Formats: sequence, C-alpha cells, structure tokens
Amino acid sequence: MKKTLWTFVMGMLLIFTSCQNEDDFSTQSLPQPPQLRTSHFYGVKSVEGQSELRGVAQVDKLWHNGTVITVKLLNDPYNMADSIKTWAAEWEEHANITFDFVASGNANVRIGFDWNDSKWITWSYTGTDCKYIRNQNEATVNFAFWDMASEVEKKADVLRAFGQVLGLELEHRHLSFDAGWSSRIQQYWEGEIEDIPWDELKEYVFDPIEERNLVQTEEYDANSIMIWPFDRRYATNTARDYNYELSELDIQFIKQLYPGKEFTKLVAVFEGNMGDAEIFDISIMTEGTASFILDIDNGKERIVAEAERNPYNNQCYLNYRIRPEESSIHTLKIYGNPKVVRIITLGGEDYSTIGTNYISFMDVSPCSELTGFNIYSLDFRTSDGQGADLNLSNFEKLEFFECSTSRSLKRINLLNNTALKYIGIARTPCLIEVNCSGSTSLEGIHIYHEEPLILTNETYLRTFINNLPIVSRSQLSIEDEYIRDWVEPALNARGWSIYY
Repeated sequence: MKKTLWTFVMGMLLIFTSCQNEDDFSTQSLPQPPQLRTSHFYGVKSVEGQSELRGVAQVDKLWHNGTVITVKLLNDPYNMADSIKTWAAEWEEHANITFDFVASGNANVRIGFDWNDSKWITWSYTGTDCKYIRNQNEATVNFAFWDMASEVEKKADVLRAFGQVLGLELEHRHLSFDAGWSSRIQQYWEGEIEDIPWDELKEYVFDPIEERNLVQTEEYDANSIMIWPFDRRYATNTARDYNYELSELDIQFIKQLYPGKEFTKLVAVFEGNMGDAEIFDISIMTEGTASFILDIDNGKERIVAEAERNPYNNQCYLNYRIRPEESSIHTLKIYGNPKVVRIITLGGEDYSTIGTNYISFMDVSPCSELTGFNIYSLDFRTSDGQGADLNLSNFEKLEFFECSTSRSLKRINLLNNTALKYIGIARTPCLIEVNCSGSTSLEGIHIYHEEPLILTNETYLRTFINNLPIVSRSQLSIEDEYIRDWVEPALNARGWSIYY
C-alpha cells in the first residue's frame, strides 16, 4: 500500500500580514491575548491510502481502551520534555490511556521540534495513523515556532497535538457546524499551493466529515481545544481566537471514547465508625462534572456517584450520605479522576452536635488541587476513645481549613501549605497542638467556642506560638481575653497580633 505523506496546511490561512488590500488573499492579524508573542500555524499530517474519514473522532483511528502509548522526543532544543509530559497528562486524567515517555528504544509517538526544517507549522498524525510510520527516526508530531512562543501557546499546542494523537480532529469539521467558507479560500489556495489539488484539500480539511465510522459530540464546541481559528474573510462562522485549555465537552467526549479512567485513581480514604445509627455526609467540589466510585469495606458495597453542576453558583458537587449496614468500623475509599478542590465532611445531625461517628484515619493526599477542607461535627479518635491526629500538610493550593465540633481531636498538622490563608477552629476542647510551620501565607487563625487546651495550657500554648510561621500583619483571633502577659510579645515577635 502506498504511504505517501501529505501535510494539509490550514495554518496557511492564518498568515499574519500588514497588507490591508482586500483583493490580496492574505489575512489580517487576529486578536490574541496580550501574553502571546507569535502567530501559530497548525496542520493535519495524514497517510495516503488509509481511510480519510476524519472527524471529531474516527473509530478506525482510536487506540484500544487502556492502551499504553509510548512517546519519545527525537530532539529537544528548548528543554521542554518535562513540560510536555505534564501538559499531555491532562488528557490522561480523563482518558483511560497512559502516555509512557521513554528516553530510548521504539515509541509509538515520536516528537520533533522544527523537524526536517518544518519550522513554521505544528502538526500531528491522527490516532493510530502513527503506526504506519515505521521509521523510528521520523517524527509523528512536530512543534514549530517554539523559539518565540509563550508558555500558554506551547501548552495549547501540546494539548491539541495530543488530542490528535488520541484520535480527535479539528472541531470545524463537526457535522452540525457550518463554517461559512468563502470562495476566496479556493482562490487563495490555488494561487499559493500547487502540490495539493483544491478538491482533495477541501474533502480532507474543510468539508464536514461523513457520518460513516464517526463518533462525535452532539453539538459543535466553540470552547474545544481542537478549535483552530480562521480569518473572517475565509470563514464567517469560525472562531477568531485560539482556545488554550480542555473544554468541559472535550473532557466528556474523551471519557466517552476511552471510558473507565475516572474510576481508577484513589482520591481519598476514611476509616472509622460510620454506622447507620448516625450519619456520615461527604461533599466533594470538583472542577467540572465528574464520576466517582464510593467503595465501602474493600468492595463489599460500591456506589457510583456523580458530581453535578449547581445552577446557582455554577460549581460542581458530589453530595452523598454514607449509611453502611452495621454500626461498626468501616473503610470508605473514594475513586475518581477529577480535580477535587474542596472536601466537606459532616458526622452529626447539624454543624454543632456530634454523635457516635468518628474517623480514626484519613488520607486525602492524592487531591493535589485541594483548595479548601471543612470538618463539621465529626470526631477524630481511635476505637478505644483516644484522640487522633488530623494531617493536611504539603498541599500547594490549600487556602482555607475549618474544623468545628470535634470533641476528641488532638493534633492538627497543616505544615508547608504555602497558599494557606485562613484557619478556623471551634469546639475542639482536647486540641493540644496546631502546627502550621511553613505555611507562610497565613493571614489569620480564628479560635472560638470552647477554647482548646492550646490556649488554656501554657506548655501547649508556647508550642503553638513557636510553630506559627514568621509572617507580617497576621492575626490570632480568640473569644476570651484570658491570655498570659508573655503571649502577646511572643506573638508580636513572629509578626502576629491578637484580636479578642
């Protein structure tokens, strides 16, 4: 079978020029965000002789679900290997596919920069087309213009190219979308490009995809990362600017094409008493809609739950009440693959009463995007009644923590949460230590309702103050003015003040 390679250059229609003559079929500059410094051009690399029914996704070009796709950089003049791996992983978060970056040996996907003097156009083969390129020294993805591109442009290039690697195609070919192509495209193309006949280019690049062997979203997605803008003189309905992040529909669609990944990542673990005589409510806020599996006692009960969008604040929540069959020690494991940004737990009938439910162990460390954590009416202790510790350290994005009504909680460790600004603590009478060393963005700690031992025991109070990060203009707020004379100078020395 003949394997002649073609590059269909849609970027040709995006060339920036200072020419203002409408009769010249070059384009004018498109508006760009201020941080961008250069135009980018994008093309579709294809294999002649293979099926060319390209669309939002074509079944023949999809990988088997669960495939490990090996990736290798053929050259790396800009030292971007780590960044490419990080950006490509955004697709991995949602697709049941793994990108395995290798330093040597054979690879399914080979990345080149300005490969074979292709310095002005970024392109990628679509899906499994790369398998037909058997020469391991030949690129299947090319990035261009990166010597002048900003970080946001580079990331968008990687997301778009790896979307194509997974089998996605540029969005303007969606069956339900009419781009409003102008006849000027043909005139421009025939005047500039001689190697590719217009009819062939039109079929493989501009026309909507035939329905046969095609899967796609119900509607054209103007926010898709697979959007590519065209000048309005050539297409009246297409985008005039780039997109730089995966859209919600991109995420939903890639989950449809490669299902199962959302249930493979362990998000959180809770162990303790969650009996049916009491309640254990958990609320998880995510970036975008997401699916979870709530696994009780290692598979004894598995519940599929959805984080759905709240129409009042446009945020996505999973709200679920756990009621195991027996009142005893249980393990709750939450699997999913969303970006969890906030976790709220409730163990009593309201925010100020506490029942017999308690947690003896908790691990939410996989939630690296966590910005907030709230605990209401949930005790932290061991099965024999001893106070337990709560550990929420080393979260780069955690901004606030609040704990209210936890009778036996002994220690709270909030170390090295560099974005943490606020801590609220109430009704925690047994608390002897709050350690927030390294949390250098703290602006305030508010302790109220039944002051804990850290404020009424001098030894614990000294430890607490010594663990405060040295910051300026931060405030410790308490309800009672009972505080020893030495406390205020000690706080002032660390940049803190007291508010009663």
